[in-house]
Parts: sequence; C-alpha cells; structure tokens
Amino acid sequence: MFTPYFGRMSLELQQMAFVILMILLTVSVIDYFCSKIRFAIIGKSAL
Repeated sequence: MFTPYFGRMSLELQQMAFVILMILLTVSVIDYFCSKIRFAIIGKSAL
C-alpha cells in the first residue's frame, strides 16, 4: 500500500543524484580546461 510513495521518492532521489553528478562532472571539466589555460598562460615553471 506504500509502494507509490516509495516509488516516487526513489525516482526523486535518482533524479537528484543524477543532477548532483552532472554538476560535479561539469565542474570537473571546467576545472580541467581552466588549469590547461592557466598553465599555458603562466607556464609550468611558476609552480
């Protein structure tokens, strides 16, 4: 009798987890390209 509620909650948690993973992936990709640009501008010897 509680199946529709738990099914909906599970779907909402899956969607939230998907959104969080997409945000983390986007931030990782942006950070990767920013580091490439930063090293191209200041050079690796500045580390």
